[in-house]
Amino acid sequence: MDRFPLFRLPSVAVSEVMKKFHLFDLTILSMCSKKTQKWIKAFHPYRDDFEVGVWLCRDFNSVTITKQNKYLDYRITSNPIHTSHSAKFDNSVVPMSIETHERGYQMNLYFEDEFDGLKVVTEYFCWLFKKDIYSLNYNTSIDLDQAENVMDWVSKRQKRFHSLFADCGITSDDVAEYLFSKVNIGEDAYISLEELSETFEADFEFEGDSFTLYPCPWLTIENLLNINCLELFIKSDLKFKDIRIHMNRLQPNILFSGIPVVPRTIDVERVYKNYDELVTMRGGFDIKRNDGKTATIAYYEEDEINEYDFRMIVWEFQEQ
Repeated sequence: MDRFPLFRLPSVAVSEVMKKFHLFDLTILSMCSKKTQKWIKAFHPYRDDFEVGVWLCRDFNSVTITKQNKYLDYRITSNPIHTSHSAKFDNSVVPMSIETHERGYQMNLYFEDEFDGLKVVTEYFCWLFKKDIYSLNYNTSIDLDQAENVMDWVSKRQKRFHSLFADCGITSDDVAEYLFSKVNIGEDAYISLEELSETFEADFEFEGDSFTLYPCPWLTIENLLNINCLELFIKSDLKFKDIRIHMNRLQPNILFSGIPVVPRTIDVERVYKNYDELVTMRGGFDIKRNDGKTATIAYYEEDEINEYDFRMIVWEFQEQ
């Protein structure tokens, strides 16, 4: 009798069986032998909703795999693991312990070098499920070498990924400058860097879907003009009321002194086509950069509904 009759099923039947497998079972089964690896790689049907994430955290590095509402966390550690379980990656047999949490399964994998382990595990699952890295996440204070090593590796294996997340807390200006120089590699980006020096300046361009910055007291008009995305979230400690009071004290000729600005009256209307709607800009101030790219800033007060609307649109066309 065949010890593995599942391998003898027709292709359609195998695919149907594979649909019933939990994500945890698939990954564990893939580590049993090269035959099961090839079997899963060939017949597993749902790959579009797989996401492979790379994490650098304070106490560990991690590779996460998500599929719909299923979640796996493969944590890389250089601390010895006392267990009878092991996982096979290529020709390496790695000690492994398994934990269960509310969100899903956590596998702890021992590698003498954590960065090498991170690369081995990531490359394995990207190969197995035919997926690129979906997200790169810095979730700890990091030094410049850590930031460069991971980013250089990821950017060499693929041109872009979906999400860049950097919540590094207290970090240095050098790390911040490096992360901003690479920010355009993500379609979405979230950057939170605290306690940078008062002289810190960011020089970057971003073109993607969504960009979040927090905190960003260093942000300039030039930075904003170099951001082209569908959603932009800028968080600061300033309240809108404080900004409004301060702005009301300034005259436009003082506020825009030295900046090429064209004021527009309220009867001047222009329409911007957003990804899901048309946005009408009435009046405002046009700010033109040296290369002709123009941004319009407008502020509207809606007394009836007690709301305030501040808009800034960077136009795609360039005035000659």
